[in-house]
Amino acid sequence: MFRLLLFLSLLTLILGQISYEYQYRRGGGLLECTDEKGAFRKLGEIWTERKSCIQRRCLPGAFKVIVQIKRCPKIEPSENCTIKAGNGNNFPDCCKSLVC
Repeated sequence: MFRLLLFLSLLTLILGQISYEYQYRRGGGLLECTDEKGAFRKLGEIWTERKSCIQRRCLPGAFKVIVQIKRCPKIEPSENCTIKAGNGNNFPDCCKSLVC
């Protein structure tokens, strides 16, 4: 049981959090996503919101486009570990990590 709990915790730590946002098509029926600044993104395009260190990906849907959102895993310092700031501009390098 302990090994299963440890495995699931590590899997969550590695994968982070994934969610989805559904956006309606534009008036012309083009399949494009809209980013946080209102710019259009093409299907399959992947981009990082550097301020919040979130990766987004534009995916096709039946009547909507889908934006897959990946966030950094939530981490907390422990007795022998500290949190280190991310060292890159793109996801997942911008995520914080534990140094033990």
